[in-house]
Amino acid sequence: MCDEYFSCWVPLGSANDLAPQSSVTSAIHQHPRLGHSLFPVYLTQLRAGSVRTIPRQDSLRYALSIRSSATFATVPKVTFLNILATSLFLASAVVMSLLGIAHLLFTFYGPKLRPRDPDLRTRMETVSPIISRETSMWRAWIGFNASHSFGALLFGAIYGYLSLLHRAFLLQSTFLLSVGLLLLVGYVVLAKRYWFSTPFRGVVLAAVLYVFGLLATLQ
Repeated sequence: MCDEYFSCWVPLGSANDLAPQSSVTSAIHQHPRLGHSLFPVYLTQLRAGSVRTIPRQDSLRYALSIRSSATFATVPKVTFLNILATSLFLASAVVMSLLGIAHLLFTFYGPKLRPRDPDLRTRMETVSPIISRETSMWRAWIGFNASHSFGALLFGAIYGYLSLLHRAFLLQSTFLLSVGLLLLVGYVVLAKRYWFSTPFRGVVLAAVLYVFGLLATLQ
């Protein structure tokens, strides 16, 4: 079994003919140069349920076969800063989720996102955009607001999930960390240019929390 903090153990086999630990960890102890490249693969296979106990004499051959057929990554050490980073990412995800939920509710319920002039809504319901006559400006307004909410909720769901259950994967992924930053910066620019103060403050808070989380990963 493996937990989030990379403490791993396996059921012991027969003391007479099986390695006291998994074959991979035996090989790592016997051949230290393999350790840094084998251990991430061992963790991955252990989580997937594909690690089995192998006779001691075959352990090095098995370990080398893994090494020759895999791409290796460095497993980050669990430190206070890594835990702080994922906690900040989680807080950012929660803020974006709350904004998304509020916006979705305001889109379909209540007068918050309705025009103050009732005649304007009537005109929006009868006028179509130039791109197509198959919808009206009012229906497009509702749809755009709903899909905008889904974007914030998707960010919150993905980064909240990864921060809680797959910390190591998130911290190792330059792609995911970069995408999250770019998305939040985009929200900040849109909020400043087109929205009003409340959502602007919310996305700025989410972005600041996220940036502090990134800084913690660099220490």
